[in-house]
Parts: sequence; structure tokens; C-alpha cells
Amino acid sequence: MRAFSILFLLLFLFSCKQNNNDDFSNLKYHRGKYKIYSTNEGKPANPGEYILYNILFKDNTGKVFQDSRDINNPLREHVIKDTSLLKDLTAVSEVLYKMSKGDSAFMFIPLMEEEKTADMKNSDTLLFYINVREVINEEKMRDIIEDDYLKQNAEETEARIKQIEVDQKIMKAWDMYKKGLLKDKLKRTKNGVECLILEEGKGPQLSKGSRVKLGYYGMTMKDATPFENSFRTGKDFEMVLGANQVIEGWDEAFMSMKEGTKTVIFVPSKLAFGHKGKPPIISPDADLVFYIELHKATK
Repeated sequence: MRAFSILFLLLFLFSCKQNNNDDFSNLKYHRGKYKIYSTNEGKPANPGEYILYNILFKDNTGKVFQDSRDINNPLREHVIKDTSLLKDLTAVSEVLYKMSKGDSAFMFIPLMEEEKTADMKNSDTLLFYINVREVINEEKMRDIIEDDYLKQNAEETEARIKQIEVDQKIMKAWDMYKKGLLKDKLKRTKNGVECLILEEGKGPQLSKGSRVKLGYYGMTMKDATPFENSFRTGKDFEMVLGANQVIEGWDEAFMSMKEGTKTVIFVPSKLAFGHKGKPPIISPDADLVFYIELHKATK
């Protein structure tokens, strides 16, 4: 991170004095210039080795296109063995091949008008900040790939177990609701959302403006057809309560809950997708059922 802070200073100096770049080297296979700031911690990677690096890619207006600094796993560049293919690599690869462990680099590429994509219409120059974290051989790279595979499998297994748990909870609640066995256990909001609290949260009370991270599984009341499921990916859904970002039934139901609550809510169509529905899964005037876990709430 310190290396990137230094490079941010370089960006400022570059922006103020863009035409004075005599101490930058020309790229051999691409239009643009670069400068490497070496720590002399190692040697450039050999053919067949891997370069692990972070990159910040932005333009002269400050618009960021890529920022890998906050990613636990750095990006990877495999150093090719056939040097005749160097001219076909990207400008970033060309600079990486000259760098060693601990080195940082700053590169800028002027944009031609015909090269600009829709998200670069206001860009004149592309700026790249590169930091090499490590240079490793193929054997160590195989170990990293194996660790990544095992971690991914563990996460997928955990998600599958969670999915089974969620399926059981929502299907049991749906079946009991259809049979009229939950009447004494339901809390009803003023406009008709019915809430079955499975586990009362111990966190702060939610209110209008609360930023909420939650897991949810939604299905139709009529035949239990699932339509959305955040537990499958393991990624929380984020929303601001009372900001009309979600269906009205969610905003109304969550106002009475606390962080940490696990609940099944039964939402009438008028507080969901109404007469329009959400084809092809959610038909017009469809009542919905959701299993919800309110994981985090902040103001």
C-alpha cells in the first residue's frame, strides 16, 4: 500500500507536468511510456514463472476502471516461454516482464479518439500503477491453485449445507401456513405482511434509512416456485430501508425487526409486484413468501 501511495504522488506530479516525461521509457510494442521504481529485492521473472501483482487502472479524469489492491489474491501473469509472442502481449504485461519482487511502476498511454469505448469518452490518457508482490515458480503456483480449489470447494459445500437448511425452514413454514397452523404465531403489519419470527435478533432496531445486509430466498405462495436466492451464491443483498429500493412488503416488515433476526414473511401481491407481476416466474397478483436473515444493519 505504501508503494501505491508513492505512485499517487507521482500521478499528481505527472498531472501537473505531463509534458515533462523525459525520464520515462518508451514501450517497445505499444504506444505509451513507463517508469519502474525498483527495490532491488529480486530479479525479473524467468520464462514459465508467475508474477503476482496488484494494479490500479484509471484515466486522467480520475475514473477508475480496475483496482485490485483490496483483493486478497493478487492478479497473476504467466511469463511465456516463446519470446516471439511478446509483441502480442498487453502493455501491462510488457512492463511486468521488466519488474522484480517489490518493484512498482507507473505507465501512461495516450488514447486515440478511435480507441475510446463508451466508458472512456471523456478520457485522454490511461494511467496504470503496478506493484509486484511476488515472483514464483510453477510448483509454487500449483500449490496456490490447489489451495484456491480447496477453499472454493469448502465455500461451495458450506453454501450447499446452508441452502438445505433454508429450504427446510421455508418449506415447513409455507406448508404450515397453507394448513392454517401459524395463525397464533404470526405478526401482522398494518398493510398485511405476516411475519413468522424464527429467531429474534439481538442487534440494533432497524428504522428508515438503515443500511441492511441480508440473505433471502423468495418463492411464490401458490405453488412454492423459487425465483430468487442469495444463499446460493453466499453474497448478501444490500439495501437502504424505506428508500423504495425493494418491494413495499420488505420495507414494511423490516421496520419492526432487529439485526440478526431470522424470519419467514408472507407478502400479499399488493405489497409485492401487484397486477404486473414479474414474468415469467411471478404471475400477476401473486402472493410471495420469503425466508430472510438480517445479517447487518447500520445507519
